[in-house]
Amino acid sequence: MTAVARRLRGWLRPDRIISIGRRPFEYPRSIFTCLLLVYLFARYTVMRTSSVIIWWDSFSYSYRNDPAWDRGPLVSFIGDAPRLWGAPLLFAAFHTDRDRTIALWAVSTVAWALLAFAIWVALRSVPAKVVGSAFVLGMALMTPVTEWDFTILSDSLSISLGVAVVACFLLWARTGSRTALVAMTLVAFYWTFVRAEIRLFTVALCLVLGLYVWRRKAVRRQAAAALAALVVAIGWCSAIVPVTYQHFQPYAHTHIPPQEELLVFKLLYVYGTPRAEYVYEHDLGMPPCPGAKAALTDGRGFFAMLDEYDKCPDLRAWGNRHGADSEAFALAAPDLVGDQVWELAPAAFGGIDGYGLYGNVKPVLPKKLEHLVFRPTWGGLATLFGGLALAIVAAFWFGAYRRRRLLVGSALFLVVVGLVSEVVGVALAATEPARYGIQENLAVRIGLILLVVAVIDTLLERRRERRAVEPAAVEPKSYAPVEPVPVEPDPVHDPVPV
Repeated sequence: MTAVARRLRGWLRPDRIISIGRRPFEYPRSIFTCLLLVYLFARYTVMRTSSVIIWWDSFSYSYRNDPAWDRGPLVSFIGDAPRLWGAPLLFAAFHTDRDRTIALWAVSTVAWALLAFAIWVALRSVPAKVVGSAFVLGMALMTPVTEWDFTILSDSLSISLGVAVVACFLLWARTGSRTALVAMTLVAFYWTFVRAEIRLFTVALCLVLGLYVWRRKAVRRQAAAALAALVVAIGWCSAIVPVTYQHFQPYAHTHIPPQEELLVFKLLYVYGTPRAEYVYEHDLGMPPCPGAKAALTDGRGFFAMLDEYDKCPDLRAWGNRHGADSEAFALAAPDLVGDQVWELAPAAFGGIDGYGLYGNVKPVLPKKLEHLVFRPTWGGLATLFGGLALAIVAAFWFGAYRRRRLLVGSALFLVVVGLVSEVVGVALAATEPARYGIQENLAVRIGLILLVVAVIDTLLERRRERRAVEPAAVEPKSYAPVEPVPVEPDPVHDPVPV
């Protein structure tokens, strides 16, 4: 206790407090402070000018104070609720939807600012620091990011916690801060319970921590403790997800179990693609349902197909057992899954699908700039992945992968995990790609930013090194005129005048 008191007194010394207060205004930190102040003002403007949007499944995340919508508990740590407890637990702490969206906005604002700070710390040259932080803060102000903060859904929290995990990891790996490691572990633990598919990212993070346990003796115990905590989170989440599915039926748009609902949405694609129908019925054993197929081919629409589906008990029984089994179809017809991923890629990585924007926000950046970064077209997709390919080549060509291993390794890791998760998500449910692929979309873009600033930082460092070893210019020698020195005559050798 005495040691703690001494440390606390040391922290509260007036000279220390004054020194800490001056740091943000000393160059070059003052540049980051200015960027942060502009960012906070812009985020505040977004919050003041935006309104809350309620979607059809919002009542499964937050109480509506209406018996017609409140159909049971929404927060359960053992799965006795329609959703995992991550987002509902946050929403339950507030009484109005406006307060809930302000909480989402606040978490998002802090998370993106923390990532900008982490990139600032990880880089060495001031220009690279400015570019990296400005890119991140600018992306956090774009509509495809801010729109989620004003919807009563889990997407905003999923994005923000993922960004915070990346930021804390960079800070820990760069500085060795235990505080950053503890924060990363706590945030990643909570993040795992926001959406079931986040487990893939948590597993990937566990692999990274396992690598640190294996290769870094100095942080082995810390990394092992974080790894153990996240393994517990994955196991806990995996244990309650099936129970959660069982409690989702009263909240489902189709009023059928979630496994069957996944199949029903897939039938839109299956009955519209002859080869997919053949694979499902002959290779996977799905019973036929002529009425459901006819409802789609006749143009009667989704709900007519759903009515016909209810009249096919064999198909319903099969859907209840195998509706969520995406691996079987992916293994039986990987080319069809690849085609689906390819067709949905512009919307998934462009940030906008057939539903348009999910939130009602007013942009604070020029629309042309947003359209340049988030464009749901093949041209936008080519720009994103073309730039990513060039950045990867530049990172290896200029040696950034050796000099900035943390940034380049983190970038490649985010890109690979994001693309794998996108393929898995499409295989599971090829619907609402801009919403269900938002984590993957932003993971790839953050990876691109890390690659670009790593290359810039490397080039500037190499330039400094070349200047340091260049020899100083040699000034030409100047020869001043020499005065003649009188010489005495030698009486022996010189003739004597007569």
